[in-house]
Amino acid sequence: MRNSNRNGSDASLNSGGIRPASPEGMRMRISVTVILGLLPVLFASQQVFGANISYTETVTATGSLGGTFFDGLVTLSFMGNTSNVTTFPDCCYKNTVGTMTVFVQGLGSATFTDLMGAVVNNKLGAAGLSDFTEELAVLFTNNSQFKSYNLRSAIGPVSGTATFNSNFTFPTTRGAFVLISVPQGATYTARTVPEPSSMILLGIGLAGLAGTIHRRTAKV
Repeated sequence: MRNSNRNGSDASLNSGGIRPASPEGMRMRISVTVILGLLPVLFASQQVFGANISYTETVTATGSLGGTFFDGLVTLSFMGNTSNVTTFPDCCYKNTVGTMTVFVQGLGSATFTDLMGAVVNNKLGAAGLSDFTEELAVLFTNNSQFKSYNLRSAIGPVSGTATFNSNFTFPTTRGAFVLISVPQGATYTARTVPEPSSMILLGIGLAGLAGTIHRRTAKV
């Protein structure tokens, strides 16, 4: 038989053998519960405010940048935020808040100066990058995977036939960008870009709060 403690209480006689938590233990449990309860709120806020995302088209193409001819790898990239994705009636999603650049192997990079953006047409199964000032496609990839895509998440790499406006000039910081031919199709990729600063700082703050509460309760 177990002996009762000095106060005459016994674990086997309290709540079916469960020793009542001390006030310090209760405070610690409540604090941890509060911290854990905040985590879904933090992740929900990230969904509300969106995430940075890059939309990229990669091709082997001929064309020119600033009057200099090229025949090689071309990468078009638009950097935006998923919170800025909007819809066209019945078919499409677009994201026009951001910056679009081009990198041409051997020539370097340039930034487009028109209003540019990422677009997906679900009916056609095509996603790519457009010049909204001229209302013309710069380069699109055709693939049935895009029939259910909405620009708000990562996808790819997805390859397919290319759609583009041959010999049309799109203004950049280094002069006109022109695509002449894309003989091997295109590859589209969308990648969300982590924003570690806010989430890491919040995590460190919560961890610090938990440590402070633990130290205080240990001293009581």
